[in-house]
Formats: sequence, C-alpha cells, structure tokens
Amino acid sequence: MNATRRGRPAAQRAKKVVHEAASDLAPVLTAVMLAIPIVLAGLFFVWTRVVTVRLGYEISRASDDHHRLLEENRGLRIESAALKAPARLQEIAVQGRRLVPPRPEQIIRLDSIVQREASPGDVSASAPLARGVESP
Repeated sequence: MNATRRGRPAAQRAKKVVHEAASDLAPVLTAVMLAIPIVLAGLFFVWTRVVTVRLGYEISRASDDHHRLLEENRGLRIESAALKAPARLQEIAVQGRRLVPPRPEQIIRLDSIVQREASPGDVSASAPLARGVESP
C-alpha cells in the first residue's frame, strides 16, 4: 500500500507540472499560431513581387528583341529590293554573264501560238501553250 501512496502523489505532481508547463506555453503557442499566417502572407506577397519584376524584365527583353528583329527585317527587305533592281540585274547579265538582248527572230510571242493552236469555236483562255499538252 505504501507504493501506491507514493505513486499517486507522484502522478498528481506530474500532472500538475504538465498542466503548469502547458499554461506557461499557452501564450507562446498563441503567438506562434498567429505569427505563422502573417509570415506566410508576407512571404507570398514578396514572392509575387519577385515574379512580377522577373516577368517585367522578360517582357522588356522580348520587346527589345522584337524591335531588333523588325530593324533587321527592314534592312533585309531593302537589301532584297536592291538585289532585284532591274538595272543591277541587267548589268550583271551584260557584264558578268556576257548576255545580249535577243534578236527579233529569237523572240517567240506566246499569244500568237495560242491563237494558232486554239480551235476557231474555242473562246476559252485555257488553250494549250505547247503541242502535246492538254488543257484540263
């Protein structure tokens, strides 16, 4: 019986110590429980700001690339037009390739061939341009 008497006061003392410790921790736990959502909300806000700034830099970079590519495209169009200029092509043909304009007997007019080969009753524009080619 002596052991059971000793056990009860020890158990009661343990309960009392735990209860006191819990009551001492209550304000700390309350503060922590209130601080956690506030800290999480702050971290979320900072994260959204960081993402917004990063996306702003990416948009700025993309806009710069777009303008650079537009200028490059403009320059290439100008260069293409200069390379296709009839005067330049004629100069290359005459000087570089030693080409000469065709003599009148070398010129074959397609409209005369079409008129000769078209039947008298045929008024369609799809007459064959060469022998052996059938129109659709």
